[in-house]
Amino acid sequence: MLPESNQAELRVLCEGDITPAYINGMNDPEIRRFVSVDRGSLDAQSVQDFVVDNWLRADCLLFGLFIAGIHRGNVRLHEYDGASIWLGIAIFDRSIWRKGFGVQVISVASDFALNELSCAAVRAGVDRKNEGSMAAFRKAGFVVFEEKPEGFVMVRNCAADIQRIEDGPR
Repeated sequence: MLPESNQAELRVLCEGDITPAYINGMNDPEIRRFVSVDRGSLDAQSVQDFVVDNWLRADCLLFGLFIAGIHRGNVRLHEYDGASIWLGIAIFDRSIWRKGFGVQVISVASDFALNELSCAAVRAGVDRKNEGSMAAFRKAGFVVFEEKPEGFVMVRNCAADIQRIEDGPR
């Protein structure tokens, strides 16, 4: 799903992709600060439960970001309601931060949702303090849809739907 030139790929995450690096990355306070995880420290069992739950649910897809075969982050499409879907991203390998992978992952995942799942909109919640995430979503074509005290709801719409809205009712 990602350009081959940087040896990066997105693929559906499975139980075999759970490694100590993944668990440790998701427990890193710098990563956890902006990720919606409502429980204490994650262990192998809780991460496995999360991956399996996402695998079994009809309203979400959990992809892993792999670079040179190494799992570096996740992107999750969730709460699909037939018209829109939410996108969440966690790049837990800090060595690849600020190298454009976030923008690529957001772009590819939102393109997939818009084109393959036929969503009219892809939404993302972005913490007000997470400037890097805000910039990545903007570069991937998202705009602020709603401002909340803790942050923003950003959205990327299907171009055809935007044109229909601009053209008005027929």
